[in-house]
Amino acid sequence: MKQVIVFMKKQCKKLSDRRVIALGIFVFYLMVGFAILMVRMSRMKKRITKEFSGAIADKSAEELRHMVAFVGIYLVIGLVVYYIIQMIWAYNQRKTSALISKVENLLMDAAYKPENFQLAMEEMNRYCSSEVTALVYEEDDTHKTKIIGDSEMRRGIYSAAHERRLELYACAAANPDGAVYRRSRKMKHDFPLTYAFMEEYHADNIVLVPVLGTDGEVRDVAGMAHTARPRYALELLQSLACPMSLAMHNYRYFTVVKNSGTTDALTGLHNRLAFDRWMEQTNADGMIRFGCVYIDVNELHTINNRDGHEAGDRMLIEIAKLLLAQFAVDTVYRIGGDEFVVVSEKMEKKEMESRMAMVDRILAQKNYYISYGLAWDTDSFNPKELVHIAEERMYEAKFLYYQRKEQRNLDAMPEAEMVKGEASEEAVRTFTDVAWQHFRGVFEVDPVTDTAKCLFLPNYFYDLLVKSEGSFRKGCYAYVESMVDKAYFRAIDEFFNYDQLMQMLDRGEEPIVRYRRIDGQGIAVRVYPLENYQETRHMLWILETIN
Repeated sequence: MKQVIVFMKKQCKKLSDRRVIALGIFVFYLMVGFAILMVRMSRMKKRITKEFSGAIADKSAEELRHMVAFVGIYLVIGLVVYYIIQMIWAYNQRKTSALISKVENLLMDAAYKPENFQLAMEEMNRYCSSEVTALVYEEDDTHKTKIIGDSEMRRGIYSAAHERRLELYACAAANPDGAVYRRSRKMKHDFPLTYAFMEEYHADNIVLVPVLGTDGEVRDVAGMAHTARPRYALELLQSLACPMSLAMHNYRYFTVVKNSGTTDALTGLHNRLAFDRWMEQTNADGMIRFGCVYIDVNELHTINNRDGHEAGDRMLIEIAKLLLAQFAVDTVYRIGGDEFVVVSEKMEKKEMESRMAMVDRILAQKNYYISYGLAWDTDSFNPKELVHIAEERMYEAKFLYYQRKEQRNLDAMPEAEMVKGEASEEAVRTFTDVAWQHFRGVFEVDPVTDTAKCLFLPNYFYDLLVKSEGSFRKGCYAYVESMVDKAYFRAIDEFFNYDQLMQMLDRGEEPIVRYRRIDGQGIAVRVYPLENYQETRHMLWILETIN
C-alpha cells in the first residue's frame, strides 16, 4: 500500500510540474511581448508630446497599427509554440504511458512466466537508450540479477561480488524516490564499489530506484547504467516501481506454492508429483542418450523402529546430499518414502555407474545401505520403459542384498540351531498337539504387554527381539522389513492387530496370514489360543513354511 501511495503522488507531481513549466514559459513569453509593447508606446508618447503635427499623428497612428499587428502576431506565435510544446509533451506522455502499460501487462503475468521480466526490461532498455537495465532481487537468501543490455557490462554485473550488490541496495535505500548518480567525489566517498564499477565500464551515470516489499522495506533494486536519457529513465523506473514490487511479490509467492507442490519437504529434492510430470512430458525426441538409476533404501523401517524416525530422516537426508553431490539437482527425485530416481540425458553409462558406486561406497562406510538398478541406452529407447527396467533391476539387487544378509546370519548361527525359551507347559502341549513338522518360529505371545516367550525360532530372529527391547511387535516389523517381500507389507500390518486377533479367537476362528520372503520362500503365520487363554489371553504364534 505504501508503494501505491508513493507512486500516485509521483504521478500527480510530474503532471503538475509539466503544466506549470509550460504555463510559465507562455507567461514569460507574454511578459516579454508586453514589455516590448510598453517600450514602443512610451517612445511614441514622447514624440507626440514633444512635437505634435498632422504628419506626426499620421506616423504615430501607423506605428500604432504596426504595434497592434505585432502584438497579434506575437500572441499567435506564442500560442502556436505553446500548443506545439503541449503536443510534444502529450506525444511523449502517450508514448511513455503506452510503454508503462505494456511493461505492466508483462509484469502482471511474470509470476508464472518469469521470462516476462526479461521482456519488460528489454522494452525499458530500448526506450531509455541504456547500455544496461537490471533488476537485482533476493531469492533463497542470495542476491540474483536479471540483466538486459551490453554484454561486457552484463558480465561485470553478473560477476560482481556480494559486497557490491549489497552496496547497490544501500545506494538505492539512501534515496527512497530513486536518483541519478554520476561519477563524483561524493559518490566515490559514499559508495566506492559502485563508483569503481562506473569507472571500470566508463558509465557516465547510473539510475537506481528501490523496489519495496510488502513490509515497506527495500527488497529489490531496479536500475539502468550509462543511459542517454537519465531523467526519463528515472521517471520510468519510478512509475514502474509499484508494478515491479507487486510482480516480485507474486513471483516469490507463486514460486513458494509451486515448489511446495513439487519439492520434498525433508530432502529438498523434486518429489513424486514432479517426477510424474516429467514422465508425462518427456519423450525421446532430440535425446542422444538416456540413463536412469532407480534407488531403494534398505532397512529404513528397521532404523525407524529401532532408533526412531529422526534417525531414518537423517539417513534419507544423507543419501539425498550424496546424490546431489554426484548429479544435477534437477535430475534427482524422491518418489517415495525410501525410493529415489536419478535421470540423465548427458552422462555416459560408465560415468553413471562410477558415480553410483561412489555413493554406495560412502553410504556403506556410514552403515547405510541402498539397492539400485541402472538402465541406459542410446538407440530407439523409450525413457519410461528404461525407468521401468531400472526399477526391476533395483528389486533384483534388493533381493540379493537381503539374501546375502540372511546367509551371513545363518552362517553365523545356523538355522538348525534353535533357541529354546522358557515357555509355559501349556504352550509346549499345544504345540505338540498341533504337531507341526516344518516351522520357522513358535512363540507364546501376551497381547496385553506386547511380549513373547520363545519356544523355537532362528537365532537371528531372537537377536531382532532383543534389539527391539522385548517388544514382539517391533521385532516382527524388523523381521518383515529385512526378510519379506514388500507386496505383503499391508496384509501383515492388517493382520498384526491384537484386538482383532483376540476377537477372532473368541469366536473360534483361526487367524492366518500368508506371505513370501524375498528369497521366494512361502510362510504362513497361524495363531492359536492356549489352554488357559480365557484367563491369560496368551496365544501361540506358529510360522510354517509353505510352497
